[in-house]
Amino acid sequence: MPPHPYLCCVARPVQPNGFGLVTYQTNRYSVPADHVHEPLWLHAFVDRIEISNGQQVLAVHPRCYGREQDILNPLHYLPLLEQRPGAWEQARPIREWQQRWPAVYDRYLAALRERLPTPQATREFVRILRLHEEYAEALIAQALEQALAAHCHSADGVKGRRGPAPLLTPPGGAGPSAAARSGQPHAPGGRAGGLAGRGPIRPPVIRHCGRWTMSLDVRLPPVARQLRLPTVAANYRKFAQEAARSGQP
Repeated sequence: MPPHPYLCCVARPVQPNGFGLVTYQTNRYSVPADHVHEPLWLHAFVDRIEISNGQQVLAVHPRCYGREQDILNPLHYLPLLEQRPGAWEQARPIREWQQRWPAVYDRYLAALRERLPTPQATREFVRILRLHEEYAEALIAQALEQALAAHCHSADGVKGRRGPAPLLTPPGGAGPSAAARSGQPHAPGGRAGGLAGRGPIRPPVIRHCGRWTMSLDVRLPPVARQLRLPTVAANYRKFAQEAARSGQP
């Protein structure tokens, strides 16, 4: 028996382009900004795309079966925006995320801009958004409400008001900043792309054998039909039960 379970995926070496994106079957997936100059590996599973540097998983996205789509995680771009706050208004991942985040986020950003120069206010707000790498949106929104009530207008102040317990990490592998690896922040946040005409994929998550895996009960049958893999779909539960008995995630 091999020392590690066989990965049922297609592996490809990839190199991020100038926009921090790697391409697979015409679709483009974002990678964290601090890894855009590295040669990486892309692993295409039936339900997700994993991007790694050979040592750890850096990003996980729902797999897109459309064409010429951009699947972006806004957390991947926050380190650059913290360095270059002038690019805030042109940052497409942030604009799309902004349509979904709680209203208190906009109120807090407006309060920062009333008291600080625009670049400094934007940088402080980006630092707050980076809390999504470890904490839930609801927890951050609550901290922002408390900070506004206390007339506290700094990222350090908000960080001191957040709850002490971080969320469970979302789907992904080992390594730091699991939310930044996944296709979405800790929240109904960044646009994750989706199957053609189906909208964003938001699969349920289950805990299994000490790590996170994605439940395929919803997505696997239609995807398998699209890939002409009826045997996999028909026997998925059997495979899952056998994997659980063998301890394989």
